[in-house]
Order: sequence, then C-alpha cells, then structure tokens
Amino acid sequence: MRLNFEKRVTFHVLFFCVVITLIAGAIIWPTVIYIRNLNRDSYELRVYMEKKYESTKNMRFSRQKTAEIKEEVQGFSKLTFRSTDQLELITTLENVASQHNITQKIANLNLDNDTKFLTLSLSTVGSYDDSWRYLADLEKTNYFLQIDKLAFSPIFERTEQSSSTKMLIDLKLYVNE
Repeated sequence: MRLNFEKRVTFHVLFFCVVITLIAGAIIWPTVIYIRNLNRDSYELRVYMEKKYESTKNMRFSRQKTAEIKEEVQGFSKLTFRSTDQLELITTLENVASQHNITQKIANLNLDNDTKFLTLSLSTVGSYDDSWRYLADLEKTNYFLQIDKLAFSPIFERTEQSSSTKMLIDLKLYVNE
C-alpha cells in the first residue's frame, strides 16, 4: 500500500499533532494544575499567616492593657460594697441627711443572698430644695446606688404655717463578697 505524497504529508502532520497533544496532556496540563494548586495553597497560607499576625498583635496589646487594668481594679475595692459594710452605709446616709437638714428614717434594710442585692427603703422629711440636694449628694457617694422607687408628697402644717416634703426612696445596692 503506497501512499501518495499528499497523504503521507497529512499523515505525518497528524502524527506530530497527536504527539504534541500527548505531550501537552501528559506534561503541560499537570504542570498547569500544579501551578493553580500551588497558587491556592500560597493564598491560604498568606491568609492564615495574616490571621496569626493579627492574633499575635492583639495578644501583645492585651498584655499591655492587662497591666493598666490591674492598676485600675485595685481602686475598685474602695467603691464596692460588702455585706459587712452596712453600718458604714447607714452612717453615710445619716451624714448626708444631717448635712441637708433632712429627717431620715430607714424603713427597710434587707440583704438578699440569692441576687446579691441589698434593698433599702428610706423615708425622709425636709424642705423641697433640701430633699433635692440630699438626692444629689446620695448620687455622689462612693456607692453605686440604684433608685427603684422615688415618691415626693407635700406636707403642710397649719399650726406652723410651713410646708415640707416627704420623700420615699427604695434603693438597691450590689453586694460584692
């Protein structure tokens, strides 16, 4: 079987095309896939390293802040209330009341061990302006008092021709053990 010259050239060209395609499929295509995988892996590694860098930077910042926070927390013991400080609280309330010419009566003082709150009910009598000043000074004390209920009612005495204000206050105070 003899092929003419045209068919032989076409056959050789097709043979070289098949060889080139096999070379491309066997060598070049796996190399392209390897390069893509390497690119993806290097991207993931870069993202991982950036996250590690950020966490390390945050850790360093946190260590610096810890020293500052420790210094600040040392002063909180003066401002926190302990269950053994009830007499000191009552003394403070009486001193604030006497500064403003307020007659004060502590109606209820109850420590709830479940919720860690000290509830306290005050009944005061004094002039309207003094009552407001009394409230302002209560706010300035070293205790974190939370007002639950506040009620004002006027008291007018005909015999003395004077007026005063009765104030009922329910307070809560967190107890630190």
